[in-house]
Amino acid sequence: MEHHNIKESEQLALLSLSDVTMTEGESKTQDITPIITGKAAGTTKVFIYNSDKESARTITVMVEKKEEPQQPTTATDGTGKKATITIKIK
Repeated sequence: MEHHNIKESEQLALLSLSDVTMTEGESKTQDITPIITGKAAGTTKVFIYNSDKESARTITVMVEKKEEPQQPTTATDGTGKKATITIKIK
């Protein structure tokens, strides 16, 4: 995926399998809620399929910025931002 000349603040986080942790279930269908931390926010659609394209699906990935709750720590500690992605299979 090309992403030249895009400001970091405008980029949708470029996702890869290493960014997502999934728990394998006993069935082939399950709800998975991966969480990715980052600064970017936005929406993109991804088309996924297996080698014979019989199970083709379009997923919508939304990354939403969320403030982390302020920790009761010293004034020198900083707080980060947390982005949660939601994957919807249509």
